[in-house]
Amino acid sequence: MPRTIGQIIRELRKQRKITQESLAEQIGVTPQAISRWERDVGYPDIIQIAPLAKAFGVSTDEILGVGSASDEDQIQEYIDLATKADSLEKSIEILKEARERFPKSYLIKVKLGNAMVSYNSRNTLQAGFGRVNVNSMMGIHLRGNGLIRPADGILDDLEINALAVSDGEKTAIMIAIDSCAMEWECAKEFKKSISEATRLPLDAIYLHAVHTHTAPFLRKTTSDTLEREYFQFVNRKMADASLLALADMKPSKMGYNVGIAPELAFVRRFLMKDGTTKTNPKINDPDVKRPIGKADHRVGVLRFDREGAESIVLVNYGNHPDVIGGCKLSADWPGALRREVERIIPKTKCIFFNGALGDVNHINCFPWLKGEERMSESAFGHGYAYSQYIGRAIACTVAQVYDMTKYREVSRVSFAEKTITVPTNMPKPEDMPKAHRLRKLYLEKGLEALPGDEMEQNTLVYETKRMIDFEHGPEAMDIQISAAAIGPIALIGAPGEMFVETGMRLKETKGWDLVLPTSITNGYYSYLPTKQAFDEGGFEARTSEFKKGVAERIVQESQKMLKELLK
Repeated sequence: MPRTIGQIIRELRKQRKITQESLAEQIGVTPQAISRWERDVGYPDIIQIAPLAKAFGVSTDEILGVGSASDEDQIQEYIDLATKADSLEKSIEILKEARERFPKSYLIKVKLGNAMVSYNSRNTLQAGFGRVNVNSMMGIHLRGNGLIRPADGILDDLEINALAVSDGEKTAIMIAIDSCAMEWECAKEFKKSISEATRLPLDAIYLHAVHTHTAPFLRKTTSDTLEREYFQFVNRKMADASLLALADMKPSKMGYNVGIAPELAFVRRFLMKDGTTKTNPKINDPDVKRPIGKADHRVGVLRFDREGAESIVLVNYGNHPDVIGGCKLSADWPGALRREVERIIPKTKCIFFNGALGDVNHINCFPWLKGEERMSESAFGHGYAYSQYIGRAIACTVAQVYDMTKYREVSRVSFAEKTITVPTNMPKPEDMPKAHRLRKLYLEKGLEALPGDEMEQNTLVYETKRMIDFEHGPEAMDIQISAAAIGPIALIGAPGEMFVETGMRLKETKGWDLVLPTSITNGYYSYLPTKQAFDEGGFEARTSEFKKGVAERIVQESQKMLKELLK
């Protein structure tokens, strides 16, 4: 093990039989200072290195533990690189690398120490966390998958999790709720209530639904008594979670990293041999030609270390939480993820934001393991046990990168919203008689009365609803894009289900260390397919409320907004 500078001083002093008092007198410090150095409690100032070398009759290199001229040259190269670095964070990374390579170099220790002092003095971030329970009443409809399912039990708690961040001047709140989705009218009312309770501007409030299919769809414009009551309940809880997060704010440091969680999200759109596009074909379907698109296995992780309080972990990953089914409340795998992160990494609180998920889900249509070979229930790809498996697997990815997070100075919190007008997917008049007939058949006799297999039946339910809803317009609708930035990290959200390609393009936005896309943010409309997906057809394109081009417009406007936030 390399000797420390304290060990070198002690060895040289004893070799020359010099007392601590005598050495202290020669170099103009106290004997206590010499004692601290030798015990590695502190280090001499750089100006004291030459007097120490003179007192022992050695070179300054020997005091500093530099082994050769070559080492000295390389150390200087590191210092020059750190000096020329374009940011303080990069300089610190270079000096940390140099410290690992030359642990005996006192000069590197001094430079790194000074850089860290500068970093900490510039970092003004504060962060707080709030959590409340929002389990709904029994009997409320759990929507998704073309079915209306009255809740009849609780598998695990539904929650609102809130992260408040501040740079000392601006404060933002980012909220994730265990809901299937929230309509735009709900999001507006929630933001209004939060703003009134916290005195924050509306655009400083970032609302996201994690899209669990075993939770209610939040609606304000509903005739259902339970849905109206639940909306009012959640409205109050939104304000509560925000106030708790603000009251919990502490000085904080932030770091980030990206992990990989493979074999959890799978492409769900496939080109069939007959040229059609199908979502969720049967397992090992021989009529499948190839998958369309690809999954993004990256897990974005933000870590907030707070003074005298639990750390906060923000996780971003894109996949559908529709693993469980049935009529019991559950946050699905996002809830399991939060619980597992907090269990695996002590003294942490976890908040999750779902990413681009529109064309992926948990179903592996071509599994490598046959059903009879699977030992555990959690390996069957569905049900509550499998939701817990996904949560554990992503939590393990978080744990893998948690201690390797790259710290970033945060001297600025910023946020923005932009309203854009996009054309709607209005039906052709000649298609409406059939749409009305199929819709009536579904409402009177149920899903099984519709033609086709289960996936086609589901498609017809949502497609005919879209056609009837937009039979008489409007020809265009306003939707809102939202952004929240914490130093060099940005969250960017749209009110629908973004495709993976959209999320990947947003992650490539220049000027940011990390961009985290979030679906179903500040409202919900429908799927947001890419132009290619509209050309291919399939469930998502047939049911989308918007015309081709909506995804590309969202990317364009989002990147403009992110560019503005950099200024």
